Amino acid sequence: MKSSDKNNDIIAATSTPTGHGGVGIIKISGRNALSTVKFLFRPGGQAYFTPESHKFYYGYMVSPETEKKIDEVFLVYMKEPRSYTREDVVEIHAHAGPVVLNLILKQVLGQGARLAEPGEFTKRAFLNGRIDLTRAESVIDIINAKSEKALDIANAGSGGRLFNKISDIRADLTSVVAELEASIDFAEDVAEDPDFENLKTLLFENVISPLGELIERFESTGFYRDGIRLAIVGRPNVGKSSLMNRLLDDDRMIVSDIPGTTRDLVQEPINIKGLPLLLIDTAGFHDTDDPIESQGLLRTKKTIDSADLILFLLDVNDAGSNIDTRIVELLEGKKSITIFNMIDLVDEHRVNGLLDEHRLLSPVFISALYNKGIGELKEKIVSCITGDENIVANDTIVPNIRHISLLERAGRLVEKAIQNIDSGVSPELVVIDLGEALSVLGEIIGLNINPDVLDLIFSRFCIGK
Repeated sequence: MKSSDKNNDIIAATSTPTGHGGVGIIKISGRNALSTVKFLFRPGGQAYFTPESHKFYYGYMVSPETEKKIDEVFLVYMKEPRSYTREDVVEIHAHAGPVVLNLILKQVLGQGARLAEPGEFTKRAFLNGRIDLTRAESVIDIINAKSEKALDIANAGSGGRLFNKISDIRADLTSVVAELEASIDFAEDVAEDPDFENLKTLLFENVISPLGELIERFESTGFYRDGIRLAIVGRPNVGKSSLMNRLLDDDRMIVSDIPGTTRDLVQEPINIKGLPLLLIDTAGFHDTDDPIESQGLLRTKKTIDSADLILFLLDVNDAGSNIDTRIVELLEGKKSITIFNMIDLVDEHRVNGLLDEHRLLSPVFISALYNKGIGELKEKIVSCITGDENIVANDTIVPNIRHISLLERAGRLVEKAIQNIDSGVSPELVVIDLGEALSVLGEIIGLNINPDVLDLIFSRFCIGK
């Protein structure tokens, strides 16, 4: 892939988050990147500075006009192609503070570098052939991972599992296309027509089936990537805020015996056994003329509609005929867990009776006050979301919508080709569909991809990565 003049510039950016800390890093990449620091760096204890690749050098960054010291730093030079971008790379490890890092960066830009665009370092790693596009995109997934499982999925992508899978599918598809093209181009030399039934079998087993598995895997593991909206719903004073505090393991919510303490939605991120969740405490369901409480109840109803899983919380003493049928109706068709709270206030016979009465609901019995049953509840939350899904490190997972849309499109093209074979359409037209499917799969790993699409992909990255 040929780089434009812009991609031959020396680029620089701060690669660590804004703020105060122990170390901040400024990264510089491009042909002869070392030239941007040779007038700025003063090596400690050395008269001359001729750095070797992949070694750290101690010294000072200075203003070249005044020799005024900016900061005490470490500098490392990585000669191409043994660097992240496969270009000459220089990193300046300074103290992390906005003023000092901005001043050093300003000096570097003054020596001929330009400020890097979002994701431009990773984009150059792709353009220079160090990584394919799936590995490049996994970088942003690693940065944005919401849980360890999401990180495992992203790391699988950075290890090239998706690239290898797509490459295998393309290889099998290419062999079918080659056989069909041979029958077209060398018809006089080929004694028999292609074995179309065998070709259809190859397309089903080696293309359609693995594409379907990747698509299904994407749909069944989306919760690790996107997170889950988990709403706590119930009448006032059933312990919704107490339950939220228990799940958060923090007294985040105000707990009071006064009904209607929670009038608005309160949201907090939480991680349960590797699942990223957004936990939402809602206003208690009850009749009210208070306009503020009415607004809170309206938001509760909207939250029920948008939530992925509902925790329907009941006071164990109000179970049975006192269950609010309005909430039950709102939960119809929604994935939910029925929870009876305050079991510390009733005897065991009452709990057993409720278990028999509501066996179809498979309720969980807890005491939010005394932290009883919370472990069982967490297990049930995970089970309801994941089912039997078990992500392991060597699974091939499709990480984003761009990939899945291309996989689906490729699948439709191959299915169309198979239908054309069944209809007796000429091999030339079958090859057109299969060739387009090859091109579509190539877009996933970065072959023949539109430059505008490439820019859009890397625009999701932060500056400095």
